Amino acid sequence: MVERTYESFAEWYDEKLAKREVIWIEVLHGGNEPRKAHSNDSCWDCYAWGDYSFGPLGTMKIKLGFKLQLPWDFEAQIRPRSGLSLAGILGHFGTIDADYRGEVCAILTNLSSERTLIEDGSRVCQLYIQKKDDLILVRREVEVNTDRGEGGFGSTGQKEFRMKESFDQGEVEIMREEGIIESWLA
Repeated sequence: MVERTYESFAEWYDEKLAKREVIWIEVLHGGNEPRKAHSNDSCWDCYAWGDYSFGPLGTMKIKLGFKLQLPWDFEAQIRPRSGLSLAGILGHFGTIDADYRGEVCAILTNLSSERTLIEDGSRVCQLYIQKKDDLILVRREVEVNTDRGEGGFGSTGQKEFRMKESFDQGEVEIMREEGIIESWLA
């Protein structure tokens, strides 16, 4: 394989840009640019811009310190971080439309029993960017003749699992060992 040579950085850069969509970002004074930890990551990590403290069941808007300019056929999504969720800090899903030009923010809710401090520069959410399909909604009666039909909200698998009125002690011990129940029968 013959490696191509370029007359200038600008020529190389122009060729690379021609193969990719460009998302323009303005990093506000003191803000952090979103970064991917690994080149193959789907999302960019986003960082708090400022310190935030909120108590149990409190919800905060967390500034991220940047603005985006998306191509018209793209959208961005703010997604939660699994590590924060595991610690009881719920990140809320959000959509950023292509015509939005304001600062990008995240919304976090403290589900823990302790006061939480989010420090400036802490990773608080992920940014996912994708091309939108040009879809339309057409009004008509929806067909329900599928295996699932109108079943939703946990309906999958309900035929296999039925809650019994009572369990014998042996069944309770097996469920505890398998992590199905913890102490609700104690």
